[in-house]
Amino acid sequence: SAYGYLTYFNSPTLEEPSQRSREWFRLIRDLGAPALMTLYVVRLGGDFMAFRFLLPELIMLCWLARRLFVMPLPSRWNGFLSRLDRTGIRTLAGMALIALLLLLIPVPAAQGYIANERFHFVSKFEKRGPGLFDPGSHPWGRRGQELSELQRCLNYRTFRIANSQAEAHCMEGMGLGYVGLAAGPYVEIIDEQGISDAYVARLPIILRFRPGHEHSIGTLEVLAKDVLFCNTGDAGYDEIMATPYGTVVRWDPDLLRTIPDIEDRLIKLRDHSAAGSPAVQMLEKRYQITLEELMQKAKSWNDPLVEQKRHCWQQ
Repeated sequence: SAYGYLTYFNSPTLEEPSQRSREWFRLIRDLGAPALMTLYVVRLGGDFMAFRFLLPELIMLCWLARRLFVMPLPSRWNGFLSRLDRTGIRTLAGMALIALLLLLIPVPAAQGYIANERFHFVSKFEKRGPGLFDPGSHPWGRRGQELSELQRCLNYRTFRIANSQAEAHCMEGMGLGYVGLAAGPYVEIIDEQGISDAYVARLPIILRFRPGHEHSIGTLEVLAKDVLFCNTGDAGYDEIMATPYGTVVRWDPDLLRTIPDIEDRLIKLRDHSAAGSPAVQMLEKRYQITLEELMQKAKSWNDPLVEQKRHCWQQ
């Protein structure tokens, strides 16, 4: 709505205003609206401070602020601003130089209500900051590369993960971040932030007004997406099916047979299920296969190719 407001009222102000009140209204309107919009974006912080969100507001602010140098001003304002009318190029050059110098001033990761959340978050793991130009040394980048190598080694179809951490806990540590870039095109990511998944994107915002950042999905919804790894909330199951990449929750025999010691794991799951395991019951219902049927299939999971793929899980 703010963009529509500015577009609709973006009429030229080169003509002399007929009324003093109209003069003040235009000045407040043309400079105040984009200024408020910029402050709103800054207050949101996080990704909204990134160039793709903040830059349009800054461009609009500069575009409308140019009117200070060209609009007719009352006689009492003559002086410094009036003289700038004749030196527009030099003024803009000076402003550009000042902006360049400001870029050299170090900015804290967080100050008061404003924070570069990504830098602030990553700085807890890396002293030298986000490291976007060296993804190999970045925790997000390393995680993505590990998943990519696992997918390539297993040559498994529909290698799907989730970055859920709010309700369903599917990824430990730093969440998604730049995993999508480093993981490559064959690792599908169900993003609970609603960016890449239409279902999640249409869910209501829960905590506070930060569009695209407050969606979350539960464990059942994650399982319905057939992700490979996610904690179930059943401590016994999560311990038995734990791997260096997360707790395996996809009961696809083609995947399960590649997991190291899967035969022993299934035996432990049987004992755990006898004691009452909600996770086992949930996964049996989801994949329409019982634990006993998986144990029967496991008797044929001993060919050399399977043994070779089991080495893929060793980091």
